[in-house]
Parts: sequence; C-alpha cells; structure tokens
Amino acid sequence: SCTSTGLVLLGETSILGTPGSWAGSGNTISRVFDNDINTFFDAPTGNGDEWVGADLGSIRDIKVIRYYPRQDFTYRMTGGVFQGSQTPDFLTGVQNLHTIASDPPLSWNSITLVGMHMYRYIRYLAPN
Repeated sequence: SCTSTGLVLLGETSILGTPGSWAGSGNTISRVFDNDINTFFDAPTGNGDEWVGADLGSIRDIKVIRYYPRQDFTYRMTGGVFQGSQTPDFLTGVQNLHTIASDPPLSWNSITLVGMHMYRYIRYLAPN
C-alpha cells in the first residue's frame, strides 16, 4: 500500500488522490501534507494504483521533490514514481519525474530535477 509521508508543498494547493484508508484507519491523503513526519497515508488496498498528489493552482516549474518515508516502511516506496501532468486525473500527458530505485533512508530526501518540468498537477504513485 502507499505509505508516503511528509511531502512538502509551497503556496495554495488542493490535495488529490486515492480516497479512504487501510481498514478505515483515518490515515488518508490529507496526512501526507500535514507537516508531521509521524503521520502518513495508508491506502485502502495494496493494489499499486494508489496515489496522492496536489493541484498547484497554476502551471509551475518543478525543480525539487522532497519527501520523508514512513518509519518502519521505507521499503514500500521502492519503485514508487513521482509524476507531473496537466490533467488532475493523470490520464493524459503524464511524465515520470523520478522513480525511487531503492529503499530510501528514513530522513528528508530531496530530488533535484534537471531542465524545465512545467506542470499544474503532481503526484506520488505507489509501486505494485
């Protein structure tokens, strides 16, 4: 299941993504953006199609992605993908910005993107 925690967004945003939580635990997508590294999104299923993202309100050049994995579950992010799109449903015009290739450390992780990455919508897509 998707267990992202601690994504950082600047400015006005709307949260998007898979509704619900594992066993109705309340660990919904809103927990990812609450500025608390001890809370997390635990998706309702482990199907690998769960995601959490944001509407940035306007097209922005994405330069850095910063995230903090869930304690004791960092391995669940291996294979996860950060993506950008111009549509909120991520059905068209999706670009993979970064794939997490291995177990990330339990700390703030920063990915610096090279070139221009102009998107209104960004998301983290959980691995299968």
